[in-house]
Amino acid sequence: MTPLSTLNTHQTAIIETVIGENNHAMRLLALGFTPGSEVSLFKGSVLGGPRVFTVQGSRIALREYDAALIHVSVN
Repeated sequence: MTPLSTLNTHQTAIIETVIGENNHAMRLLALGFTPGSEVSLFKGSVLGGPRVFTVQGSRIALREYDAALIHVSVN
């Protein structure tokens, strides 16, 4: 498993787990970052800004810190 924050643009992975404090993890799960879901990096960050991920048909911007809480298996 690797953190979601390490994905390259247009690389696809499967979400394995979401770690972190309950409220933080619950927020990520509510956004659709659930175990078993396919996720890809749509657009990388510029100067450390948020990255845009595609998950369950939606595009969601996450800070690098948040993306590091989601562990994935790269396809």
